[in-house]
Amino acid sequence: MSTLTLRSETDAVPWRQERESVPPIDHPVGVIPALFSGGDSRIATDPQPGLNKYLCPAVPAPDLKCASSCTASPASVQGFDRAAEAYADIALASSPPQRTDRLAALSDQIEARLLRYFGIGALAQAFLCPSGTDALLTTAMLLAAEQPGAAVTAILPTASETGTGVPMAALCRVFDGPDSGSSLTDGTSTAVEIPLRAVDGSPRCDDEVNAAFAAATKAATGRVIGYLTHSTKATA
Repeated sequence: MSTLTLRSETDAVPWRQERESVPPIDHPVGVIPALFSGGDSRIATDPQPGLNKYLCPAVPAPDLKCASSCTASPASVQGFDRAAEAYADIALASSPPQRTDRLAALSDQIEARLLRYFGIGALAQAFLCPSGTDALLTTAMLLAAEQPGAAVTAILPTASETGTGVPMAALCRVFDGPDSGSSLTDGTSTAVEIPLRAVDGSPRCDDEVNAAFAAATKAATGRVIGYLTHSTKATA
C-alpha cells in the first residue's frame, strides 16, 4: 500500500503523518484547474508531492482528518462530486454566452439555497466568496463604501485565531500575493487585535475578552468596526 508523508513547515520540529494515498477519482478533464482558478497562494499545489501550503491535496482525502478552516481542508467527496457535475454541465454549453448563463444560474441557485437554509431570503443577499478571508474583505469593502474616505479602526481577534491575512482584509488591504498590504480604498485604517488566550494558550474568560473589546473601542478613533468570530480555528 502506498503512503504519503506530510511535513509541517510551521513547527520548529517537522512532524510526519503517514496515510493511505487517495485513490484516483473520476472527474471531467479540466475540473481541477477550474476549481483552482482565481484562487491565491494558499490553495496552489506543489507538483511534488501534490499538496498545498496547508498540506492538503487538490482532491478529496477521506483518510485525512482535518479540524480547521475551509481553506485548510481538502474538499469532501460529496462536494467534489457536485463541483465536477456543475463543471461538466457548464463546459458542455455550446457557446461562451451559454456557459456564462449556466454559471450565473448555478450561482443564483446556491445563494438562494443558503438564504432558505437560514430563513432570511427576504432579509439578506448572499455573496459567494473563495474563502473566509475573502468574505471578510468583501464585508469590509461594503462597509467602506458607506463612508468613502472615512478613518476606520477595526477591532478583531488576533490573527492566530482567524488567519494571517484577516487583519489586512479587515482594513480593505490585499492579503495575498505580490501586492499584499496594498490598500484598496482611500482613508486611513488601523487594526487592533484582541488576544483570546492567555500566555499559556488557555482561553481567556468571556468577561476579560469583552472588557478588552470595550476598552479598545473606547480608545479607538474614527469609525469603529468590531469583528466577532466563533470557532474559526481548531486547537489541539
